[in-house]
Amino acid sequence: MPFVLSDVSDAELRDVVDMLFKAYDQSSAFVNAVYPHKLTEKGVECLDMVTARLQYLRDVDPSTKWYKITDTETGEVVSASQSNIYNKENPPEMMLNGPLGA
Repeated sequence: MPFVLSDVSDAELRDVVDMLFKAYDQSSAFVNAVYPHKLTEKGVECLDMVTARLQYLRDVDPSTKWYKITDTETGEVVSASQSNIYNKENPPEMMLNGPLGA
């Protein structure tokens, strides 16, 4: 079964985020924090909000790239990822705040 690597389009981002969140399910503290309601009605609203935020980050930061791997025999997306790719120089160091010990 041949696979193809390609960019995730704006129209595909929601489905890709949904797939990734389902894959992590209960095992990711990040997913549980940003998508706590899963597939309930409220969860669908949260997925829309998370997707909008990720789309915004992609729009304002040209280094943000989303990729998918598609099984060419079935047309099914079997994997996806997000990366930041810097072509010229390292980005400025980010200051992150959070609770002590995090």
